[in-house]
Amino acid sequence: MRPRIFLAALWILTVSSCASNVPKQTHDMSAEDLWQARNARMADLNWTLQGRVAVKNGQESWQAHLSWQQNDGRFEINFQSFFGQLLARLVGDDDGVNLYLPNEHVISSHDPTLLLQEQLGWAVPITGLQNWVTGTPADDTFIDKTVDGKGRLIHLDQQGWMIDFSRYVSTQGIEMPKKIILKRDGITIRLVVDRWELRQTNG
Repeated sequence: MRPRIFLAALWILTVSSCASNVPKQTHDMSAEDLWQARNARMADLNWTLQGRVAVKNGQESWQAHLSWQQNDGRFEINFQSFFGQLLARLVGDDDGVNLYLPNEHVISSHDPTLLLQEQLGWAVPITGLQNWVTGTPADDTFIDKTVDGKGRLIHLDQQGWMIDFSRYVSTQGIEMPKKIILKRDGITIRLVVDRWELRQTNG
């Protein structure tokens, strides 16, 4: 073999060997590692969603369009009828929450879930949903969880709610929940997200 041909062949073999030894970090990570990495990434993001929510409690049911904006611990949620009429606006943070009704009546509370239930009859767990809706637990005190091979949350048992994530959609490089079903004590909440927007936090 000529020297130049031999050196070229040796170089190709060396490059191929190095390429094969490059660590495949994503493929080598376990489902649990991928889940933890996703949770950490979501902690650095603010978000906005547009979707639909349906609540059923026995023979009673209610549904609405939903617009939810989350910014550094502060949230604003608009509930609208399917005809576009504003039903209620919920604005709050760690210090409390205000419920704005169409008659310009404003009611304040420290518990958004109780406030909605007392004023509108909707048992929607807003505090937990701030995390659940993004596919992350509210905290580390959950009873049980199931993640798929991509590290996406499929099932969560937390705060008395059984939460199932049946569909995800890729949004700005992150898999975000598309359909969520929550169940507790005869109450079923179905949330379908039509649109996600993700933003970096200000922190």
